[in-house]
Amino acid sequence: MSVAAYCVFCYRKIGTSGPATKKHLPWNDIRKIAKVTGSLILGGFVFITYEVLSLNKLLQIDTQALHQEKLKSYVYVRTASLSPSEYQGITYKARKEIHKAVRRILETEAKIFRRPFNEQFSTFDGEDHECALWLLLKRSQSEDKAIRLQAVQDLASNSHWHDYQYVTVAQTCDQRTAIGLARSKDVDLRFFLPPPPLPKIKTDYSIEDELRLLLVSLPQTGLDPCVQYFTSLALSESSHTLAAQMGGLWCFGGNGLPYCETLSKIPSETVELFCLQALVQHSKIPSHCEKIEAKGGLQLLQRIYQLRKDSAKIQRNIIRIIGNMALDERLHSSIVRAGWVSVLAEVMKSPHIIQSSHASRALANLD
Repeated sequence: MSVAAYCVFCYRKIGTSGPATKKHLPWNDIRKIAKVTGSLILGGFVFITYEVLSLNKLLQIDTQALHQEKLKSYVYVRTASLSPSEYQGITYKARKEIHKAVRRILETEAKIFRRPFNEQFSTFDGEDHECALWLLLKRSQSEDKAIRLQAVQDLASNSHWHDYQYVTVAQTCDQRTAIGLARSKDVDLRFFLPPPPLPKIKTDYSIEDELRLLLVSLPQTGLDPCVQYFTSLALSESSHTLAAQMGGLWCFGGNGLPYCETLSKIPSETVELFCLQALVQHSKIPSHCEKIEAKGGLQLLQRIYQLRKDSAKIQRNIIRIIGNMALDERLHSSIVRAGWVSVLAEVMKSPHIIQSSHASRALANLD
């Protein structure tokens, strides 16, 4: 029995131990195979994803140019913060604080010693290169003549400023400063604003007709014989009569041929010259100057001056009229508003002595 029991026990031990060894071996192989296969699958997936993305990027068409063409021609301004703490550095802030401290010291010193101090300049918070400009502008408006003249001279001597600084002076200076700058030697013409746009002229009227209407509106009684002569000469002459006088050999004993008027500009310029000579005489009478200004004569003279830049006689007579009208202080603001200060400053630089002398006289009368 013991032998039989021992055999059965050994058989069971062999039966239970044998298959157990056979079960452990396949799981190890499967685990190794799973590791290798998983690595290959993961690497292949990453590689395929990379290739797909690269191919998609290469085949993608950039439509930014098409969208840019569809946009309207507007200027798109990028929004930026207006907070001073974001765009001003420590140096800028320190300089501003130093400037404020210096201004307070100067203000306190002026109060202690009872000296005049510019309150507007004490609150000025501009850049260093702008400070001198505004200080000169303020001094040019001083009631002290010596300070005012020195400030105008300092302004006129500046030839290294930027364009916007000249425009700033032209837009902010008063009438007296502008005239003083125009009278200065070798002044930069950027100190002056161009003449304002002229009103539209009626299509039915020519420059000659406008001058005639202006002359007719002036008083015709109680005039000097010289004024009467030039006025009657301007009103009696016309383009047709002058063309008839210029007919010459083509008259054949009769009136001049009408082509003389169309082929030559001399008749219209001559009539304008006659009218301007009459206006020169009328401008010597103060009451007539007021009539000329009220009827839009300053704008009409500005239009003729721009149209007849090639005629020295016409321009000279126009400047003489402005100089005569400038004798009346009540018309100074109207003359300045009509843009004659910049014109006179430009004529001052003319190489023709007669024209520059007339412009100098007109500016002197305005000053």
